[in-house]
Amino acid sequence: QKKSNDDTLYLVHNFEGKQLIKDFIPDVMIGLEFLWGNQIQLETTEIFIKKKATDQQKAVMGYKRVLYTVKNKIVTKNEIKN
Repeated sequence: QKKSNDDTLYLVHNFEGKQLIKDFIPDVMIGLEFLWGNQIQLETTEIFIKKKATDQQKAVMGYKRVLYTVKNKIVTKNEIKN
């Protein structure tokens, strides 16, 4: 399945139980856009809290696929719906 055109660099993070450090993503992607010379997209998995912890139960975590896109130094994030 083709996910981008010839000008876009499409990266897929192989999630192995650890998510990327969200604070670093925008700056790294802007740097990659500068080096590549065009739009960059990054597909990854993020962990989120589905249910907060209580005294009796641990927190319940969930996973969602997201797509980061940088174009003209503007980074956006969208959830990928199955």
